[in-house]
Amino acid sequence: MKRIFWTTCLLVIGIANSIAGPDNIAPQATVSASTTLDSRHSPASATDGLIGIHDKGEWACEGQTIMWGYIRYPWIQLDWDSSQSIDKIILYDRPNLEEHTAGGTLFFSDGSQVAVNSIPNNGRAKVISFEAREVEWVRFLVTDGVGSKLGLSEFEVYPSYRSYTDLTSWVNPYIETTRGRYFYFTPGSTPFGMIASAPHTRNKNQWGGGYNYNSSEILGFGQLHGWMLSGIEIMPTVGDIDPTQWQDGWKSAFSHDSEIAQPGYYRVFLEDYNIWVEQTTTPRVSMYRFRYTEDSETNILTNLGGYLGSTTMADAEVQRVSSTEFEGSFNSAGRLWGGPNNIKVFFVIKFDKSFDAFNGWQGGKNLSNIDVLKEVSHLVRRDSATYGEITQSYWDAETAGVSANFKVKAGEAIHMKISISFTSIENARNNMKSECDHWDFEKVREDARAKWNDI
Repeated sequence: MKRIFWTTCLLVIGIANSIAGPDNIAPQATVSASTTLDSRHSPASATDGLIGIHDKGEWACEGQTIMWGYIRYPWIQLDWDSSQSIDKIILYDRPNLEEHTAGGTLFFSDGSQVAVNSIPNNGRAKVISFEAREVEWVRFLVTDGVGSKLGLSEFEVYPSYRSYTDLTSWVNPYIETTRGRYFYFTPGSTPFGMIASAPHTRNKNQWGGGYNYNSSEILGFGQLHGWMLSGIEIMPTVGDIDPTQWQDGWKSAFSHDSEIAQPGYYRVFLEDYNIWVEQTTTPRVSMYRFRYTEDSETNILTNLGGYLGSTTMADAEVQRVSSTEFEGSFNSAGRLWGGPNNIKVFFVIKFDKSFDAFNGWQGGKNLSNIDVLKEVSHLVRRDSATYGEITQSYWDAETAGVSANFKVKAGEAIHMKISISFTSIENARNNMKSECDHWDFEKVREDARAKWNDI
């Protein structure tokens, strides 16, 4: 069965545009540069995974200019211990708008080179794709810029298929995401796991709902994507957000350039909030890491009411347990295509940092400093015209949920765990205790990858 499963995956992926793939290999390289501004801006900082944070995790050169403004442009180089086959590099400029690395040239150890132009001046991704080549080192020479302390926030390098070392590297989760069903795209999952997490870019029925690659906004991140089963939509935000406006009030733009989707792992940058979101999972616990690029006040929303993809969340109940935890349940109702009419989902949600405030909302009303939220939903039928006939499209209900508020510093990360059960809150808590009683995000990610490779 294992051989048949993976052979099918490889054949399907062979006809798809390979957008997803293996991990960035830049952290495995030795990094050097022509000059370094100071110890806080060392060359190694350009491969540390901290992206778009001013004066943190950046390489910057010791600026050298002459009287008519000519800059002695710097270079940065990555050397590996062995030959690597690569076909994509992503560069991120320093987010400091006064210093702009605008363009340059990539030189490779095989003697080839690639010009790089129009690097964004806000720390956003510049993707450079090229024919696969075998290299032992790559150097980026800056050839255009504004300011003297030029550098990079991050230098990512991705291997070609020739260097894939495990089966999951061949998997492309984006297949069918321009027309597929609500539950097709679920990178935040394990084989046969209860958790199946993914971002939502369109909120509609089974066909075309959930994640659609052609969309440019993320509406939230759902933890359940099954046949007629959905729920627990979360969204990290910054600033004044009115959650009673539902997804229109908290959605964010994003770009595929900074997105990674792999079996058991997902990463994206929320452009409206300047937050990096990463998600991984155990079979029954979803784990998030939110990395903030600016000093902020963040509200991490948990939406438990309203239509979501294939069913409707209703009758939400939430109890605050402590300054880092809350628990509750909701009904996944309004199933139009078979199965039980209603499924009760229980959950426990924890953070690794105490929240400063715990608020909520129900319908059009915001609720401040709550300990309990209890909603009684009234499902409303929504119809649509199909070939001239009026048919039911879905059941709707008022939005309802809670918001955990935190004050964060630039570069700070907040971790969030969501465990579920279909039987009780106690069992949801036991699931978290037995599967994920720690905050080691990378361990959970590697365990999820191992489960997929061993299927």
